[in-house]
Amino acid sequence: MKNQALKKTSFLCMAVLLLCQYAAQSQVRLFLTGGPQVGSVESSGTTAGYGTDVQPFLKGRTSARIGIQADIPFKPASRWALQPGIFFSGKGSLFQKEYDTTGANASPFYYRQTTNKSDYIDIPVQLAYKLPLSKKVNFFLSGGPMISVFYASKTVDELSYYTPPVSQGDFGRTEIRTEETKGETGTDPGKFKSAYFGVSGSAGFDFGPVMLSGFFTRGLSEFDQPTVPGSFYHQTVGGSLSIRIARQKEAISQKPPVVTPEKPGDKDNDGVPDAEDACPDEPGSKATNGCPDRDGDGIPDKDDLCPDVKGLIKYKGCPVPDTDKDGINDEDDACPTVPGVARFKGCPIPDRDHDGVNDEEDLCPDQPGTKENRGCPVVKEETLKKAAEIAASIQFAFGKTTIDPKYHKTLNEIAAMLANDAQLKLSVEGHTDNKGSAERNRLVSQQRADAIRNYLISKGAPAENVTATGFGPDQPVAGNETEAGRAKNRRVVFKLSY
Repeated sequence: MKNQALKKTSFLCMAVLLLCQYAAQSQVRLFLTGGPQVGSVESSGTTAGYGTDVQPFLKGRTSARIGIQADIPFKPASRWALQPGIFFSGKGSLFQKEYDTTGANASPFYYRQTTNKSDYIDIPVQLAYKLPLSKKVNFFLSGGPMISVFYASKTVDELSYYTPPVSQGDFGRTEIRTEETKGETGTDPGKFKSAYFGVSGSAGFDFGPVMLSGFFTRGLSEFDQPTVPGSFYHQTVGGSLSIRIARQKEAISQKPPVVTPEKPGDKDNDGVPDAEDACPDEPGSKATNGCPDRDGDGIPDKDDLCPDVKGLIKYKGCPVPDTDKDGINDEDDACPTVPGVARFKGCPIPDRDHDGVNDEEDLCPDQPGTKENRGCPVVKEETLKKAAEIAASIQFAFGKTTIDPKYHKTLNEIAAMLANDAQLKLSVEGHTDNKGSAERNRLVSQQRADAIRNYLISKGAPAENVTATGFGPDQPVAGNETEAGRAKNRRVVFKLSY
C-alpha cells in the first residue's frame, strides 16, 4: 500500500510539473483551482430491499477539489479553448439510518452511520466556449471526458446502541462502536478499480486572472468490484475559484538603444540634482527633496519641530499627543484627558452603580453594593431571619412531595421578595433523615425542593434566580438515633444572596 501511494503521488507531481512546463512554453493560462464539492454514489442495487432499506438513506459527502487547470485558446481571440486539468478530488458517500428494534432484548433502537471517503486524481479534458459579456469578462460553458485514478479510500462505520433502564431511577446509556477499513484496488469483490471513466462539465465567469465556476462530474463506468448485484457510479457537484499562476508569453518588442544623458550637478552627492535639491549643500533623499531627515519620518529637519522623533505632518513632525499619558494617543482616545484602558477606547472601566467596584468585577453592576460582597448588596438581617423562619415552618407529610396549602401564604411572602428585587437570589435546599435508602431520600428531597421552587416561580419569582437542590440525608444537623434528632434533620432551608 505504501508503494502504491508513493507511485500515485509521484504521478500527480509529474503531471503537474509537465503542465506547468507546457504553460511556460506555450500560449496558455495556468490556474490554481480549488473549492468545495458534494460527492455521492449513484446506485441501482437489485438485491431485495435495497430500494427501501439502503438507497433512501444514502447522502452526499462534503469534501473539496483542488488542482491545476489550463486554458488553451485554439488561436488568439478565439472563443473556443481547451481546458485540461489535474485535480485531487474527495468523493464518496454517507449512509445514515436509525433501526427501530422495540421489543428486542438488546435495545429499543440503534443508529448507524457509514462514511466512505474515497480520494481520486481526476484528469478532465474539456472543450470550452466563451461568450463575451464585457471587455474583461466572459461567460463560459465547457464539457468533456474525464479519467479518475484511484488514490486512497477509507470507510468509517459508527454504530450507536441505546440501553434502556434496568430498574426504576436508573438512566439509559449509549455505547459507540467505530470501525475503520481502508480500501484497496484489485479484482476481488469489494475492491476498487484502479481507474474509471466519466464526464465533467462546468459553467462560470472568466475575469482574466480569476475564474468563478460551478462544476459537475459523473462516472460512466463503475468504480469498484461490486459485492451485490447492481451498478454504482461516483458523482460530484461543487464550485471552484481559479487564480492564475502562469500566463501566455508576450511578444518581446525591439527596444531602441539607451542613450545615457549627461549627469547633472549634485554638490552634496545625495542623488538629487542641484536643480531639484531644496538643500543642495546638505545630503538628503529624494523623498524630502534633497533635505536631511534625521528621524526618517519623511519630514525635512528644517520643517520638523521634533527632528529626532518620528512624527506626522499634521503635528509638524511630532508624534500624536497623549494628553492623559495612558498610552492611548488622543486620536484614538475617547477620553483624552482622563487615563483609561484600550478596551474602553481610552476611558476608565465603567462603574454604572457608582459603588466603587468597576463593572468588570461587579457581580451586581446595576445595584450598589460593597467591595467585600463583590459589588452586590448585603441581604438585610431581618430578611434572612424571615426566610429562615418560613423555611423552618414548612413540613411535608411522610413520603409526600406536595406542598400543604396552609404554607402558601408564607411562601407568597418569599415570592414577593424575589419579584420585587430582580438581583435577589434564593437557593432552596431539601434535607431528610436517614430512614430508608439514601438514594430514595435524595430523590424525595430533590422533589420537595423542586415543588417549592415551582410554586415560587408560579407566584412571580424570576425562574433564573431560584435554584433547588436535594441533599437527602447527607447534611444532618442532629443525630439520627432519636426521633427528635430525625425531626430536626427533616427540613427545608432557604438561602438568600445577591
